[in-house]
Order: sequence, then C-alpha cells, then structure tokens
Amino acid sequence: MEQQQLIGFTSTTSKPHVDKKLLEAAIKYMLVNNLSIRQCAQLFQIPKSTLHRNLQKRDVKSVESNNLILIEQLKMLL
Repeated sequence: MEQQQLIGFTSTTSKPHVDKKLLEAAIKYMLVNNLSIRQCAQLFQIPKSTLHRNLQKRDVKSVESNNLILIEQLKMLL
C-alpha cells in the first residue's frame, strides 16, 4: 500500500533548541540549590519538559555507571 503525501503540509510544531551548556548549567544549579523543575525552567527560560527529559537521561546514565562499578567490585570479591 503506497502512502499519500499531503501537498503543502508543514509541521505546525517545532521543538525549541536549547544550548547543551545552558541545559547542563541549569541542571547543576537546580540540584545544588534544591529547586523544582518548574522553578529552574522559569529561571533559565527552558521548557520544563526538556529539563525533565534530560534529568531522566542523566539518572539512567548514573544508574548504569553505578551498576558497572558494583559488578567490578563483585568480580574482585570472587
């Protein structure tokens, strides 16, 4: 089955681009100063969904690295 393309269709939504350095600075500031995601998003003028998504990615990476450290420690004990 062939898909039809809509002529003249353009996406009505676009994600705002947030500089990675600004995003990282906002996350660090939020964690150090114990701010909520909403407060930090307003302060740094970053969409809160972007901030939330990047915090989740950061948590996943830290959990993965902690798991690798634990595995190495277990190997040493055996």
